[in-house]
Amino acid sequence: MMRSLYSGISGLKNHQTRMDVIGNNIANVNTVGYKASRTVFQDIFSQTVKSGTANLLAYERNIGGTNPTQIGLGIKLATIDVLHTPAPIARTDNPFDMMIEGDGFFILMDENENYYYTRAGNFYLDDEGYLVSSHGYFVMGYNYPLGWEDYIPQQEEPGEDGYEPAVNGYVLVDPDDEGLFGTLDKIRLRYVDTTGVVGVDDLGAPIVGADQDLYGFSVGQDGSVSVIINNIKETIGFIGISMFTNAGGLEKAGNSLYRESPSSGDALHTMALMDGAGRVLGGGLEMSNVDLATEFTDMIVTQRGFQANSRVITVSDTLLEELVNLKR
Repeated sequence: MMRSLYSGISGLKNHQTRMDVIGNNIANVNTVGYKASRTVFQDIFSQTVKSGTANLLAYERNIGGTNPTQIGLGIKLATIDVLHTPAPIARTDNPFDMMIEGDGFFILMDENENYYYTRAGNFYLDDEGYLVSSHGYFVMGYNYPLGWEDYIPQQEEPGEDGYEPAVNGYVLVDPDDEGLFGTLDKIRLRYVDTTGVVGVDDLGAPIVGADQDLYGFSVGQDGSVSVIINNIKETIGFIGISMFTNAGGLEKAGNSLYRESPSSGDALHTMALMDGAGRVLGGGLEMSNVDLATEFTDMIVTQRGFQANSRVITVSDTLLEELVNLKR
């Protein structure tokens, strides 16, 4: 059978794959945080009819070098890339909507404590005051103040055993093994008031602290989460941002989520405007970066490529028919 038949078939199959990718891009033209994909082809192995030869003048033979003679056997899918290019912002004026302008991903944690990453910043409050995604996954970050982990009783004296004085109503302990940012945790919009005694424990020791609801939520460009407490604006946490050595290597997990892969490298958990991460903009969402002009142009090119490969099969069949008809 003719090689061109199989080359044409490989062309048809791979152009169909390219059309599938284009169709998915167009379907997600209005999907929040969606990043367009592209298809890249490459030729597959070639059959060598004659190998190349070297120039033999140095061996006193009057003959130059020749190039190899090879016949290609079609194309294959090289890769489907995700294009993490900037996308426009859609203003919503919803304080819980946010987007990252620049590099980085919001960090989410599911019920099994698995991390996922997303550019879709349409977040909500649940009944316990936690900031969550539309899937119910927790939005992860750093509880204020930055780099401190635990609340300690108000009665502790500053400077003893690593204790520090109260900051914005908090009393803090320095966790030496947690690094600069402290522990990545769920962002909860509650305030622990440490200024008064609210009861005593079983041993008669005073219990300090009570959860209070928060009002007037806003997020700053540095990812700081602020609320209004007793008519005073207080920063209570920071939105976590993850950075990857190769963001294009992230694996799509559906629902506008990504997860780590060996190609992406390990996640670097940081904050906005640090370690190369972009800034956080509140009151808006990042839209899809699909360019319809590009997609429709690629659709035309793909259609013509599919048609051309189908013609190769048709013409090859005609040639085989002529060959068969030699014997009548």
